[in-house]
Amino acid sequence: MDEFYQAMSDLFDWTDGKNPKQHLPEFVHERINWVIPYVDEGLTYFGALRAVLGYNEPELQQEFELGGE
Repeated sequence: MDEFYQAMSDLFDWTDGKNPKQHLPEFVHERINWVIPYVDEGLTYFGALRAVLGYNEPELQQEFELGGE
């Protein structure tokens, strides 16, 4: 769960206490474009979220190839 909170803090700027600014890094856009076709094949929302925001890319690739958990 720590990875999730780290991802959220990386994606949103909560410093002003108001609406956060969204600044997605380029790798997130690339991963989103890569994941979209798999959603139609049954990839769950949580699986797609992990694939897009995950920090441990080799581990996520291995899980993705094996069909996840």
